Amino acid sequence: MLLRLLERSYVALPKTIENQVRDATPEQLNSWADRMLDADALEVVFRESSI
Repeated sequence: MLLRLLERSYVALPKTIENQVRDATPEQLNSWADRMLDADALEVVFRESSI
């Protein structure tokens, strides 16, 4: 679901991002989904931070 939402909100996703999402833990997915609500760029969603 996160991949679908990212594709609709931003441009076509780089393969590295697709792979990162597919291999993510539930905690990472939740964190990225939360960030996506306020992010104005794809890079902001996937910036490094502690979970």
